[in-house]
Amino acid sequence: MSAQVISNFILAATLIVAVIAFMADHNHRRKIATYRYYDQISGEITIKLRNVIRKVYKDPVLKHTDTKIYPKSRKWKKNKDLQLLALTYCRKMNRFSIGIENRIYDFKTFYKFSGKATVLLHDKIKPIIKEYDNNNEYSLCKNFDILCERLEAKHFKEMKKKRRLLKFFKIDDE
Repeated sequence: MSAQVISNFILAATLIVAVIAFMADHNHRRKIATYRYYDQISGEITIKLRNVIRKVYKDPVLKHTDTKIYPKSRKWKKNKDLQLLALTYCRKMNRFSIGIENRIYDFKTFYKFSGKATVLLHDKIKPIIKEYDNNNEYSLCKNFDILCERLEAKHFKEMKKKRRLLKFFKIDDE
């Protein structure tokens, strides 16, 4: 009888270890998938879009500025590359956001890769997104908007945590 109890205990422990290993592998694969898909978007579109914005608007895309890209501006209307890249970027990022929402991709990994940079770029093209949404029956990137809100909240939380630590250790925040 005791051999059977020990056998059942070992079987249960083995099952628990197998489930833990499966979950760890699944989380690892999700992080790798996040990296691969965002790297693909970044290589195909994001870098090109940032470069075009730098060239057309003379704006440092990765720094907070008041530059926004308005769909009624002459620069937007004249530059077909910018239009195509911005709309393609929105579509791909919306698809990526849906993957994050459905836990196919990992939010924390994406935040570490490109959280703040994505929010800054999103802020610059937000007027285009609003104009597109007003003129069409469906939203261009509703999920991307939600993802950027989450990224901003996460960034705010991280900055608040950093300020608390700096205050605790009495270090100037400069």
